[in-house]
Amino acid sequence: TGVEIRRADNEMLAAAGAVADRERENLVVTRAITLGRDVFGEIRITLSTARVNAISRYLLVATFAAVVLFHLLGIVMGNLALKKAVTDPLLLLNLAMEKFRRGNLNEKITLTEPAEFATIGHSFNSMADTIRRNFEDIQAQQEKLKLEQNKLAAIVGSIADGLFVTDNH
Repeated sequence: TGVEIRRADNEMLAAAGAVADRERENLVVTRAITLGRDVFGEIRITLSTARVNAISRYLLVATFAAVVLFHLLGIVMGNLALKKAVTDPLLLLNLAMEKFRRGNLNEKITLTEPAEFATIGHSFNSMADTIRRNFEDIQAQQEKLKLEQNKLAAIVGSIADGLFVTDNH
């Protein structure tokens, strides 16, 4: 913004441009004018830092905005990854268990990703198959028992004589 040349006794020899009073927004560079060891004066150059300060503020705001944006983006991406890797498989597993609890013994769950949930899904399917088979076996045994009860009731009902039942004791 300005240049001053002063003699050693501080008399102004030349000046050009505006010399700002506020050094906060200016960078002032002062150098001695020497010839050998003799100091003849000094030159003072004043440079404005307003543009640098404006660019610095802009960069600071832009950096802060980028950091906030990247953090928000990271949170969103993390939530999406968590939803895909954990929440969705757990919801599918829970839905299958609820259907199974309500009596749909043929309910199966198909999970391929992630591997841990695929293993849990396979275990659920195996458990469901075992429970279904056991339930079918119990129903078949109940049917056989009813048949035997009906036979016994028919035999007892058709006996004209009295019947006495005992065991080994």
